[in-house]
Formats: sequence, C-alpha cells, structure tokens
Amino acid sequence: MIAAVSLSAQKRDAVIVATGNMHGNWFDSTFTSVKTRASLLQVSEAIKKIRKAEGDAPVFLVDIGGALEGHNAAFYYNKIAAGKAHLYPRMAAYMHYDAVMAGPDVSLGRNLIRLMQSLMRKAGVPYLHDGASCVIKKSGCRFGVMDGEDDAAAEAFFNRKKLDYVIYRQGSKAKVFDGTTVLTADAGKSGRYYAFFRPSMGEARKIYLSTAQRDADMWDAFKDDYYEVRAFIVAPIGELAVPLDVRKSFEGQSDYMNFYHSLALGEKGVDVSMSSPLALDGTLSAGPVSYGRIAELYPFDNRFVLLSLSGEEIKAFLEASYDAWLQGKTPANYESAGGICYTVDRSKSYGHRVNITSFTDGRPFKAGKRYNVSMTSYRASGAGGFLKAAGLADAESIKERMVTQGKTFREILYYYLLKHPVVDSGVISDPAVVGRWSFLP
Repeated sequence: MIAAVSLSAQKRDAVIVATGNMHGNWFDSTFTSVKTRASLLQVSEAIKKIRKAEGDAPVFLVDIGGALEGHNAAFYYNKIAAGKAHLYPRMAAYMHYDAVMAGPDVSLGRNLIRLMQSLMRKAGVPYLHDGASCVIKKSGCRFGVMDGEDDAAAEAFFNRKKLDYVIYRQGSKAKVFDGTTVLTADAGKSGRYYAFFRPSMGEARKIYLSTAQRDADMWDAFKDDYYEVRAFIVAPIGELAVPLDVRKSFEGQSDYMNFYHSLALGEKGVDVSMSSPLALDGTLSAGPVSYGRIAELYPFDNRFVLLSLSGEEIKAFLEASYDAWLQGKTPANYESAGGICYTVDRSKSYGHRVNITSFTDGRPFKAGKRYNVSMTSYRASGAGGFLKAAGLADAESIKERMVTQGKTFREILYYYLLKHPVVDSGVISDPAVVGRWSFLP
C-alpha cells in the first residue's frame, strides 16, 4: 500500500491537468439544437490560461480515457469518414496533450485502437492501451503515464523509471503518485470538468468548465471539420411512422425499447436481446428524422456483445433487473429482454417474479440450455451487477462466456435506417420478432 505523507521539498513544482470521459464532446454544439455544452474547446481555453499563469513551471496535460466513443463527431470520424484524416489526433496535438489513454472502454474495437495508436504517434502524442506506459521528460521533470488502475504497478513503474510523477487512473478518477503521496480527483464527465493537481501543495480537485469560455483560435482551426460533421448529422435519413418516447419504457414494453431489441435480434446468431433504456428522457415525434435526432435517444456507442448464457442464468439476470426496477432505482438499470415471451409478477418475491414461457416462434425456453444473449459492452463488463446475479462473478468468468463482440449500436442503427427509411411500429414492435412481456397484476 502506498503511504500518504508529504511531498519532498526537493522535487520541482508541477501542475498536472487530467481530462476523461469526453465521450466525443469535441465541439461545444449538440449539432441538432442551439444548446451548447462544454467540450475540448473549453478545455483548451482553460489549459491555455493555466500554462500562462504557471510560467516556466511544467504543466502536464493527459486524458485518462473515454475520449473516442460517444457523441456525433466521434461516430462520424470513427465510422463514416474512415478515409479522411481523423479529427481527434489533430485536436489533441493542437492542445498539446502530453499523453492519452484509451481507458477501460471495450466498445472501441481493436482496429480503431490500432489506428489511433498509429495516428497519435504521427501527431506526437502517445496513445496508451491495456496497461501500456510511457515516460515523458518535460521542463526538468520525468512524468510517467500508465493506462492502468493498480497502485502497486504504479509504484513499481515510478521506482523502476526513477520518475518524479506517475499518472494513472481508477474508473473516472485520475491518480497522481509522487513517490510518497497518492492524489485523486475526478477527471471529467462529458467535458463538464477536469482534474487539477498541484502535488507540491497536496492539491487535487475538479474544476468545472464554463461553456462561455471557449478557445476561439481552436474553433477557427477546426470549424471546417465541425461543419462537415454537422452536415452529416442533420441530413434527413428516414422517417418515423410512430413516435419514440424514452419514458414509456420505464412503465413496460415500449416502441422505444422494441426498436433496440429488433435491431439486436437482427444481428447474426442472437437468440435473446438484453438492454436497458440508453437515455433517461427524450421523445421523437412521427415524421422525417435525421441521424442526429434519432441518435439522441440512443446516445452511447456501446458494442453488441454476445454471451452464452443458460436459460436459468437469463432468468436470474432478469430477476435482478426487475428487482432494481420495482425498487425504483435508476432507469439506466431497467433491463428488459427481446426475443422471448415472459411476465413479471410484482406480487411475488425476488427470484420468483419472472416467468419465461417461450421464444417468439413458440419454441420452449429451457432452463438448462445455453442461448446466445446480446447486450451492450457496458452491461457485459458487469455493470449493474446483473451478470453477477446470474452467477458470473468476475471479469474472467464473463470473458469465458463471450461468443463475439459485434458492431456498435450506432453503426447498426445507421445502416438500418439506410436500408429501412421508414421506422414503423408494425415492424419494430412485431411480437413475432421482439416477443411480449408485461407486469402482473
């Protein structure tokens, strides 16, 4: 265990700024409305002021992961504009990031990670993944960056490389170790704030960003990229023949969740689809729709992960989900299933509420048989504890059940809309595809 004592007076002062979980918020526009949000433009303005205030003292800028998956600009450059110069390495180089971690997100995919490692290397910014580390000398200080969460590994890295500081992560928090003290601060959520460290003073805090304070020079440098993304986002791509209302999915089976399940069940090898609502609010009225508007209701760029689960484990998974549901916990954990027919009896106790009668085609649902179950990469990481409730206690046991990792949901959504420009309730909520479920009594 790393001891918590004061920093040696002999070490040179430094400031470390860490961002994280930007989720594609590279521009401060939502692209589909006049609303603004914090983004890399606001981070850049903040870091410029910090560098000016610190003078000759080293200011180290690092991202601890989650920058590449998420909102519209990230989707466009990751999936649509594959032949063009990717935007993120250019923005990271402009801001003089010293290092960027991929972080623990499993939705990026190996191909994108390898591409990003190559592009970031050319841009002069190390891109670290899966425990990788690097050493960067800056203004007389030796900084180490490690894409990992282990305190002991960080300490060993610090000693082995004779560092002044090592920066690593723990979930959404950035951690800084100076040889004696570990400082921790939340590094961000969709660009709303960043972590600020001054180890010599024991200072570690998060600082919120103002949307009004953006880097005007950076905007001028990248506004052509913004308008290119916006043209893609706002262009009509299809038509909704039925409104989609997120909140209706909090009450029971809904067109919103049926649309998700129907797309998942259309993927190769899927027997059962599992998911909770991907947004907490929002409605799309019937009529023409752009990719950007419909993506607002399905905002996360998670991959489909296919796990092999027994019928008994599927039931245990749903029992845990509906227990959270009936206790009124966050709707982000209101998992429902597509591809099967079942009821949830609210009058019964935990473990006895879910009764799965059959698959949608009438085939019997068997407790002892294995089925391919689709879920988001977020849920497949163990989030919510539902897989643990099903008996998969840790990451290793989950990995053993993994059949494959598929496309991101946004990819599937985009290409579905290209092939099926009209989203009709009779199609997306066809009980012969998505099944039926309801609460009792």
